[in-house]
Amino acid sequence: MEQDLSHFQNKLVTTEDLFFTWLLRVIVAAILVGSAQIDDAPPLELAASIIALYILIRLLMNFKTFISTAPFSPQIFKVLFALGCLFLLSMSFATILIFINRIVSMAAG
Repeated sequence: MEQDLSHFQNKLVTTEDLFFTWLLRVIVAAILVGSAQIDDAPPLELAASIIALYILIRLLMNFKTFISTAPFSPQIFKVLFALGCLFLLSMSFATILIFINRIVSMAAG
């Protein structure tokens, strides 16, 4: 029992490292996109959108890594865990964008 718990915790540490690495990248991309929307400069918005798209593509390419590091045994649970991670990362991106837009509207209004 202790061996199984130890194995689960080791897999969870690997998954947490992967998730928080991607979380930092997603937050930085969201801040960049939100800041570009504030500035109203089309080249800056284009550059920020390209960077956000690049982060999205890299994240989707690493979907198999999220599956392989999931701390569960059945494949369906691994896939559900990876989808949950992607959902949390996308909601983090949206939350940061909404937060930046609200700060701007409060400062401008």
